[in-house]
Amino acid sequence: MGIKNRPFHCAMCGQITLFPCFVIEDEEEAFHWSSEDFPRYAGSGQMCQHCGYVNDTIDTPPPKGVDEAWLHSKSYIACDGMNIDSESALMHYRLYLVRMMADDPNGAMMALINVGSECHNLGRADLMEKYYSKAADLAYGLFTTTGDWKYFYPWTILMERMERFDELIAKTEGLVAPEEQKLWERFLESHWKAARARTRSNM
Repeated sequence: MGIKNRPFHCAMCGQITLFPCFVIEDEEEAFHWSSEDFPRYAGSGQMCQHCGYVNDTIDTPPPKGVDEAWLHSKSYIACDGMNIDSESALMHYRLYLVRMMADDPNGAMMALINVGSECHNLGRADLMEKYYSKAADLAYGLFTTTGDWKYFYPWTILMERMERFDELIAKTEGLVAPEEQKLWERFLESHWKAARARTRSNM
């Protein structure tokens, strides 16, 4: 298995952009695109170099409402005023906007988590909190409306990263089954310790 650039035709403008993808070479030294490549190699999201369209892969048809005029809107280009020198953060915020247009709150949540993570890596704690908070709101909304516990875990992790333990405890009161209470308490305690360790390391 290796990595080669693969051409992707943009579903918006039709132009080609190359993206690195996993490939598998057979005994005859021919290569095939790995089925594990979708979604992409090295992260989530692609951006067309020609028109700026962002999606999981740019050959994915745009959702209703995403057109050339929208791609030139101030909200999309300026990422609602995000002030950060990071192409990755900007791309993932644009992916968040596209996912919201596609009525995909789960995809939007994941895109915002990537934005917050990039802000954290760049030492922008203020922006990390802002985008983690937006992602947490989406996760909690998905959990409360669907009852699906797969959204509960990312919400609790985001709340822990923001050290919003009082709110976390208040919103989970009565949700955890009695037989799971001790496990839940150990979970909280471990994350409290992690938060205290981060605080000490930042002093």
